[in-house]
Amino acid sequence: MIVLLFTGMLLGAVAAFNYWADPAWLFYHKVNGGMEYTYGFNERQQKTNRLAFHPPADCDCVILGSSRTTYVSPKVIKGYQCINLAANNMGPDEYIGWLQVWETLLGKKPKLVVIGLDFWGSNANEKHAYQPAASYVVEVRSPFYRMRSLFSFDVFKQSIGTLAYNRGVPPTDKPLYDREGNKHEFGFTETVRQKRIHDQLAIFQNLSYGNYVYRDSLPIMYQQLRDSFPNTRFVVFTTPDSEPLLAMLTEMDLWDERQRWIDDAVSVFDTVHHFMYRNTFSRDTTNFYDSQHTTSLAAQKLLGPIFGNGEHQGTVITRLKGK
Repeated sequence: MIVLLFTGMLLGAVAAFNYWADPAWLFYHKVNGGMEYTYGFNERQQKTNRLAFHPPADCDCVILGSSRTTYVSPKVIKGYQCINLAANNMGPDEYIGWLQVWETLLGKKPKLVVIGLDFWGSNANEKHAYQPAASYVVEVRSPFYRMRSLFSFDVFKQSIGTLAYNRGVPPTDKPLYDREGNKHEFGFTETVRQKRIHDQLAIFQNLSYGNYVYRDSLPIMYQQLRDSFPNTRFVVFTTPDSEPLLAMLTEMDLWDERQRWIDDAVSVFDTVHHFMYRNTFSRDTTNFYDSQHTTSLAAQKLLGPIFGNGEHQGTVITRLKGK
């Protein structure tokens, strides 16, 4: 009886703490007792949880893309109620699956889809090890899913981290999400920024671009999106690179492949808001968290003008009629 009582008390304490911290976004706490920020430890599942259990009211819009696009706040998309389902390493082969997740859980098709296209996603050799999008829906719909998560010690570990993020100094080595799904990065020095840029250049040179082969199936993937959602408006943009990463593309003789990537997107989506080239934005390192991720403020600067707020930072490329 003592063992059972102690075990019950321990499990009860774990469940209560997990409910309060809610690192998996299973329960909607507006203020959450001061636990405002959480870490995106499993963005695909966390964002599916939010979409399933507490989506934005009258949600009619979804944002897709890789970690670069996770910095785009839904508030920037004026005239729509958006949720950002972008996640780490999300490639173009995943877009259709996540649009189907949105449709399955909300029971309708989105009015607007905003997609951040990444040049590294055009590499046929880029490997992804994530589960199919539909499997996350199966998880949230499994019996007693939220209850089981309350008693999970893996979730408990994340709850402890959530407590640390909110009770101490916010970490400068990782961005955090607020309870509305907006991503934030915290203060770091220019020295740290430059080190991140330098370190990532080596990774891109050896991995994402070192084995580059153009993904010929991109237009087919894009067309599948349009055909599956014929009445949906698509707003597509190319995610920017910092100046050093753009220079590396030139050195590796990948500029023609970059142009083909843009042409394929324009041929299907008709209009592309293009930011991945040398301009004032790419040369200003304060717009970047590292070599490829913009800050949340810079993401607002990029996307805001598309929806009527601010001056456009890039180029709008449109398909010629009959082409």
